[in-house]
Amino acid sequence: FKVRSDPETGQLLVSGMGELHLEILVDRLQREFRVPVRTGKPQVSYRETVTQKVEHSSTFSRLIGQKTHYAGVTLRLEPYNKGKDIKIHLPQELPREFLDAIRQSLNDSFSAGSMLGYPITNVRVTVTGVDYREDEASDIAFKAAASQAFTEAYQKASPALLEPIMDVEVITPEEYMGDVLADISTRRGKIEEVESIKEHKLINGFVPLAASFGYATALRSLTQGRASFAMHFSHYALLPEELRKKLFDYLI
Repeated sequence: FKVRSDPETGQLLVSGMGELHLEILVDRLQREFRVPVRTGKPQVSYRETVTQKVEHSSTFSRLIGQKTHYAGVTLRLEPYNKGKDIKIHLPQELPREFLDAIRQSLNDSFSAGSMLGYPITNVRVTVTGVDYREDEASDIAFKAAASQAFTEAYQKASPALLEPIMDVEVITPEEYMGDVLADISTRRGKIEEVESIKEHKLINGFVPLAASFGYATALRSLTQGRASFAMHFSHYALLPEELRKKLFDYLI
C-alpha cells in the first residue's frame, strides 16, 4: 500500500490493491494502533496513455545569467504493451550528463498526464535526434527541451484513460453458479474459465476495479455466505467512452 499527503486538505490518503486490502488496513489502524480512521467511498486510481504514434521536436534557448542555454530534442511517442509499463530509448552518443537530464525530465513527465493528472503508463519514448552547440549545451536546456517535446507530443498522440482490471477467482457451490456468473456480468466482468471441484465450481475471470466495490457483501448475499473469492490486480485496459465521459463530468 502507499500513503501520501493531500497538500490542499492536509489529509493522509491511503491507497491499496482493492477494497478488501483497504478494509484490512483500516481494521489494523483502528485495532492495533487505535487510530481514529474516517473512510469514504473508495476511489479508483486510473492511468493515462496514448493511442497513436507521434514524432515531435522542441527547442529550448534562453539566456540565463551570462550564458545562453540551448538544446533541441526530437522524440517519438507511441503505445507500448510489452512487459514494462514505460520504455525509454536514448541516443548513446550524447554525454552522460545530458542523457541523465533527458531521462529525468521524461520520468518527471510520466508522473501526471494532461487529461486528468493521472500517472502515464504503457508508452514507449524514443529520442530520435538531438540538437546542441558545445558551448551552449546544458542539462537545464536538455531537461526543458525534452519536457516540452514530450508534453506537446502527448497532446497530439490521442491520449486516453486506462482503468485497473482485477483478476477474480470465485469458489461457489454449484447451485449458486448461475447467480454468481450473472453478477459478474453486470459488473462488466469477463469469464475466462469455469472448473468443477467436487460439488463446487471454480470461476476465473476479470472485473474492472471500479465495478468490484461491494463484491464481498454481494457474494455473501447471493450464496448465503457459502462462497469465497480472491481478487488481485491484473492489468490496465482502456476505459469505455461512456464511462470516460461520466468521469470527466464528475471530476471537472
